[in-house]
Parts: sequence; structure tokens; C-alpha cells
Amino acid sequence: MHTTPDLPEELQPAARALMDAVAAQQPLDRVFADFCAKAYIKPDWAGPASEFLTVQFEGREAELAAMTRVPDLIIELASGHQTLTSVVAFEWAAAADSARMSKLAEALAATHSSMHNPEAVHLMLALATSLAITRYPRAEQMLALAEPQATEEHQESLQEARQWLAAGRVLRGSNQDIRDLWNHRLRRRKTPWTWNSDLEKAALEELELRLQPEMEGLDLYKAIVPAEWWAEAGQRAAERAVAEAEPQPARPRSPIPIVAPVHHEAQPSPPSAKAGPQLPQNYRQDPLFIFFAGGLVGAAALSLVIWISPFELKRSPRDAGTAPPPSATTDAGSEPSTGSTAQPTTPAPPPEQELWRKEQLAKIQSSAETIKPLFERASQQPWTDLEALLSGQTPELPREDARLAQLLIWLHLDPPDNPELQARLPALLAAVRPDSDTLELWENLAYKGAPMEQVIRNAARRQIYDNPGAWSASQKEWLNRLGWAPPP
Repeated sequence: MHTTPDLPEELQPAARALMDAVAAQQPLDRVFADFCAKAYIKPDWAGPASEFLTVQFEGREAELAAMTRVPDLIIELASGHQTLTSVVAFEWAAAADSARMSKLAEALAATHSSMHNPEAVHLMLALATSLAITRYPRAEQMLALAEPQATEEHQESLQEARQWLAAGRVLRGSNQDIRDLWNHRLRRRKTPWTWNSDLEKAALEELELRLQPEMEGLDLYKAIVPAEWWAEAGQRAAERAVAEAEPQPARPRSPIPIVAPVHHEAQPSPPSAKAGPQLPQNYRQDPLFIFFAGGLVGAAALSLVIWISPFELKRSPRDAGTAPPPSATTDAGSEPSTGSTAQPTTPAPPPEQELWRKEQLAKIQSSAETIKPLFERASQQPWTDLEALLSGQTPELPREDARLAQLLIWLHLDPPDNPELQARLPALLAAVRPDSDTLELWENLAYKGAPMEQVIRNAARRQIYDNPGAWSASQKEWLNRLGWAPPP
């Protein structure tokens, strides 16, 4: 049985309870959480507590990483130690747990000004390298924060991070499945991969579309794809570049025909419909908001302006065009014309975000069967009967249960016909998961015409004021961007 001579007296009971549970192979979640809640409240205790935990979980590091919370790691780093953070971050990277690494990076970005030690720089560079393919914006932010603090001892890690960021830029606009596939394979370059499945072929096609001559970051890709494919894809990329560089002949302008009006004196024209203003059919929102470290100063200034006059920001006249157009109406007292020869317009295909929503909905429906009865219940009952359940206040689905966030995400993707419940969904999710993953979900579900568009925009504006402590400066800027729809 391990002794705990380096731990302060106040932590001894919690430490002994954890040691006994480990030795008896009992469930550890509760005693582990209790120890951390007591240990990581004082910086002076963080170092000894981390040493104690790594000793207790020697050989069980994956289990340790699964239970460790990001705020405790930030406290450890701020105290000048990194024992627990190094172990846990390594396990997350080995398991390709981009979500947890992204949350750690996000917390580091919010607190980096209080950390001036080489260990924090090493960690930021390691996160930049690990997240470069799957979470490029977060990796770019980590590199930007680490570079000004890098010293001679960081140069090797710095060069590696830059190499991976260059590779990440190649695929930064690709869908997550393709980026995940490339991330897995790029980090296992000695494996003789096959390229025959539909996803593998799609990954090669995506890479070829993004290839450009003299492009940075391609060495990592070249090392794992078939040599003959690389040669052919490179040749096609060079041919495209030459074709795009050639000046295009000017297209002659066609004269606008002048058509003389035709008068029909004998037959009065039928009543005409008054068409309201129409938005362009090919409108698309901007891509997902990209974090840049240089934007943090602007974010702080923007937040200050918003705090001075909350909820009284007035939009310019050009922004007013984002309101939905009024539907066409007929003249008062008249019947719609039945003799019109106008051709019916072909409905626009669903936007990329709608396809994404359907794909994500199919995934969660197939992977979260255990909460299907809860989803059906939430889709049928009134809000008054659901408030306790969806707020995490029932033994059936407590707040700390990961299924609660899953259920709220499912309801975002397939919202019930209940306006009151719809209006409350974003705040419910933000209460249990106030992070960039939630903001990415909202970004993808706030496109023009989406079921949750207006609800999400309203909630994003409210979050800046109702829940300010949960969001970093850059996240508040993101919320503000979500809160106001872009002009058409």
C-alpha cells in the first residue's frame, strides 16, 4: 500500500479512500472525483496531488485519462507542474481523442496569459501537432500562442508542429470523416495501407482536388499513398494550374433586346400577384468560423462594446435583408389567377449543411439506441413534463450522464414540433457542454431555412450575457457571429 507523505493533511482522507478503492478494484469514479475536487483548489497542492495520481494509476493510464477533468490539468499547469497533464494528454493523443484534446487546447487558450513556463509551451506545440488534421483551427491557435514563447529547447517541437499544420491546411475544408481517416493513416506511416473502400477512394479524390504545385505539407501524404497514384494526381494538378493561369478570352456582351409592348385592348389582363422580395437561391453561409490568435484582441474589444449596451445593438439597413421574405399574396378580394402561363420554379437542392444534418442524425440514431425511448418521450410530451429530465435533475438522466448531451444533440438535429421546447434546447445543451463542439453544432444548424436557425441565433445572443463565465473571449466572438445572421 502506497504512503502519501507528500500530500497535505487535508487530502489524506480522500487519498486513502482512493487508494483503498484502487486496491479493492472497486468503481473509482466517485472517489476519484472527490479527491480531485479537494486537491485541485490550491496551486500548492496540485503538484503533489498529480504525483500521487500517476503513482496510483501506474499501468492503468488509460483509465486515469478517462476520468481526468480539463480544469484540473489547467490548475496543474498554472502551478508550474505537468506530471498528470503529460500522462493524460499522451493517452488522449494515443486514443485519437480529438474532442478532449480540443477542450484542453481551448482551456489553454483562455488561460495562456497566466502561464509563462516552458512546460506550457511544450504542451501547446504537442496539441498543435496532434490536432492539425482533425481540428485545424484549434491547432493553428495553439501554434500562434506558442511561437512567441518558444525558446531554443522548443525548436524541434516547433518545426514538427509547423510541418503538421501545413499538412492540415491541405484538408482544412474537408468533412470530418475524411480528415479522421487521413489523421489515422498519416500517424502510422509504416503501415501498408489499402485504398479500395469507398471512404478510401473518397479520401484520395478529396486530396487530388486540393493538390497544387509547390504546395506545403504534402510530404506526409506522399509517404503513404501509392506512388503511381501520386504521380498521376500530381500531373493532373499541374495541368489544372497551367489551365487556370492562361488568360481567358473576353466573353462578348450580348445586346439587351428591346421588346415593344403588346396591347390587348379587348381583353383586360387578369389580376396579378404581388411578389415579395426573394433571396438568392444559391445563398450559402460562410464556412465554420476559424479561430486566429490575432483575433483575440478584436474579440475582447467587441465583447466590451457588447457589454456596454447589451441587446441594443442595431443592425445597419443592409443587414435588415436577412428577414425571411413575405410570401406572395393576391390583391384584396381577388382570387388567384388560374390562367397564368408562368412555369413553376424548380426547388433548389438542399444545402450542404442540410445534408450534414441528415448524416449526423443518421449516425446518432444508429449509435445511441439506449436513449431512443427518451428521444421519443421528448418528442411527444409538453415542456412542463420534460423540464426536469432535460435539465439533468432526474435519477434517470442526471446532469453528469453523457447521455444527456447526446439526447440534447439528437433533439437539435431532429427538433420536435414544440416551439417552447425548441426555444430552450440550445441553453440546455450549453448548460452541460459549453464548449467549441457545441458552437460547431450550432454553426452547422443555423443555416438559412434550417428548423433551428432562429432559435440558435437567439440563444447565441443570450449566452453572451446569461452565461459569460462559461465562454472564452474568442468563443464570445463566435457567439456574436452566430447571433446575427449574415446579410444575403
